[in-house]
Parts: sequence; structure tokens; C-alpha cells
Amino acid sequence: MATVKGFKAVRPKEELVEKVASKPYDVLSSEEAREETKGNPYSFLHVVKPEIDLDPSVNVYDESVYQKAAENLSAMIDRGYLVRDREESLYIYRQEWKGHVQEGLVACFSVDEYQTSKIRKHEFTRQKKEDDRLKNILATNANTGPVFLAYRSEEGADAELKREAGDGKLYAFTDEFDVKHTVYRVQDTRAVKEAFEQVPALYIADVHHRAASASRVRDIKKEKNPSHDGTEEYNYFLAVLFPHDQLKILDYNRFVKDLNGLTKEQFLKSAGERFDIEKADETPFNRPNFMNSACISGANGTNSPQSLRHSSKTIPSPRSTWPSSRKTCLALSLE
Repeated sequence: MATVKGFKAVRPKEELVEKVASKPYDVLSSEEAREETKGNPYSFLHVVKPEIDLDPSVNVYDESVYQKAAENLSAMIDRGYLVRDREESLYIYRQEWKGHVQEGLVACFSVDEYQTSKIRKHEFTRQKKEDDRLKNILATNANTGPVFLAYRSEEGADAELKREAGDGKLYAFTDEFDVKHTVYRVQDTRAVKEAFEQVPALYIADVHHRAASASRVRDIKKEKNPSHDGTEEYNYFLAVLFPHDQLKILDYNRFVKDLNGLTKEQFLKSAGERFDIEKADETPFNRPNFMNSACISGANGTNSPQSLRHSSKTIPSPRSTWPSSRKTCLALSLE
């Protein structure tokens, strides 16, 4: 049984949605984000990557960065760039790219279910990255980015998502990567919630660190609240939930520019201790059924494209489930 909870979204005014929507904070460097937001005070990067509004000499983990995130979120609300829904709602987020469509449910999900592994994990998280998002959540008092969840496709839940992706359209726009983004407000929240009660487990597809940070925030706020009863907003985190059979796995490619003093042969031999290697017939390497793979290419033509296939003795497999242009549009206040 999966708990699905509505929330009062903080979201862009309709006419500003293209300017507010931003790439995930961790696919851009600070300099890239500064360049991307030039002349755009509406971008949500001012909240999720707020160092762009400070001197470049400021450390990205300095306390002033998180203070700036809170200031920027408040300013965007005060200036009317963002509005808060008066009633709790659920939302459908539809993405379309090169003929592929996936439709997910945007909602709040239970920290308790995360901590008891009803929401299942498959990655470890880096402490520094976890701490960073924890401080952003605490400073803004909001979940400013969704966790990416999946569930094993189930007829009733799938049908509800399909039915709701038609009425109540809030936004529709196409980004610079030709991904079409559409957001709908769910019209029958009771039916959707009841359908997902039949789903036995959820799985984190990506951004484990956001879920881990939200879990830690809940524990912090719970300890500080003598009247805690489990119904507070901080007991939930923002996520978008897709059926597994709609997800599209993309290549996760890397370009090797420095072999650290090794010859090409020595590098490939060393990599072969952790990966199965075979020569690729194209660049970038792209084979749809070769799921746990990465492509490496050498600089200056020093070696041909190679495929590194994940074997039983390797680190967790690389993952990429949608173009880097996936957008952040909604925030969950923890008030």
C-alpha cells in the first residue's frame, strides 16, 4: 500500500512557467547556472542554486548560500512569480520527447514508508550532497525539488493517471531540448489515492539524496516539536511517481581526457578489472538493450569508443532516466 498525499503547491504563474522552470541544480556548475540565468530573475535556479546570486568567491556550501535561497524563494512569492494553491491537490506531470511519453503523479509521499523501506532504495548517498539539500530544505522550509519515484505498473493506478492527463491543464511548454512538459491538476484525488493503495511498493529511480535529506529533516523537526502527531507536512516529501514501463533509460556517457600517466592499453586493462570491455561500433555507443553500460572515448583520437559493461564485481551501475532538461516547477512548503 502506497500512501499518496495532496499538497498546496507553490508554483509559477502560468505566463511565467517557461522562465521559472529550471534544470536540476546538480546538472549545472555554478558558472553554467550564472550564465543560464542572465537576464532571467524568474528562474528557479535562484532557489535551488542560490550561489549564483553571490560573489563567485563564496563557497557553495557556505551558510550564506542557504540564507540566499530562503531570501530568493520569499522574494519570488512576494513579487508574484510564484503562487500558492489554496487547496491541497495532486498533479500529473507529462513529458514527451522524440515520440516517447511518460506520465507521472506529483504528490507527497511518506517519510515513514521511506524509512521502513516500503519506498525502496538502490543507491548509497554522499554525505556532502545530502547535507547540502538538508540545509536548503531547512533554510527555505520547503522541498524545492522532487524525488524521482517509480512503481511496478498496475492496471488501476495506470488507468487513473491516464484518465487524469487530459482535464485540468495548468501548463504546457516545450523546452530548448524539444521536451514537451505538461502539468495537469488531478480532478478526482480520492480515486487516485484509492488506486495507489493497491500498489505494494515504490522505488527510488533517481535523486536518492533528496529523499535522504527529507528523512533527516523530518527527524530534526520531529525532535523539536513537542506536539508532533505525524500529520505535519514535514512527515512527507515531494516526488513524482511514474509507472516502470514508461521510463526510458538513456546512455550514461563519459569522455576520458586524461589517462593519469597510463597508456591506452594500461588504462583499458585497469578498467577491465571492474568492467567487461568491448569495442563499440559507433560514437556515442548506443545499444537500447545494453542497459548497464557506459561509453568512454579518449581525447585527441587516442583510442576508439569502448563500451564498459557493468559486471558483478563493479560499483553500482550508471543511471540516467531522462534528458538533463527535466524541469523543476513545483515546491512543497513544510509549514
